[in-house]
Amino acid sequence: MAQTPGPEVSRPVLEALARQQNGMALLWKVSPYGTPQRTVADFAPGRYGWDSLGLSIGQSVELTSTLRVGASGRAIASRLPPARISEILGQPVPVDAGPGAIRDSRQYQAAVEKARQNGYAIGREEIPEWDGIASPVMWGRTVYGASSSSSPLP
Repeated sequence: MAQTPGPEVSRPVLEALARQQNGMALLWKVSPYGTPQRTVADFAPGRYGWDSLGLSIGQSVELTSTLRVGASGRAIASRLPPARISEILGQPVPVDAGPGAIRDSRQYQAAVEKARQNGYAIGREEIPEWDGIASPVMWGRTVYGASSSSSPLP
């Protein structure tokens, strides 16, 4: 593969996932700059818009870029080398993270290892009032990012 697939490939998959999970589905990619972070590569809102998360633009950027919060962050981290995980641990957990955010470094490392073993990560209310599940997306032996599905709490 000479280049990563574009939205014409990812969008139908994300839309199907959003419908099946009755939530929103996202494709995340690892940011190529600086400390390991993620950015949204594609998005299928399902029946929810981004504003359904109840976050300001600043909160949204902070909570969705760090790998310290969310199932997709741990799914990505689970495929990174230990030195990169140490860099992630050096980042603070955002102030606006939900009550389920893993704040303890040892617990975070254990959750990343569990995600590596299971092939997926689960997030429980790391963004307030939303749960999510994510799996890493690989490009050969390199982590490209993660796919995730999130739904509001009932």
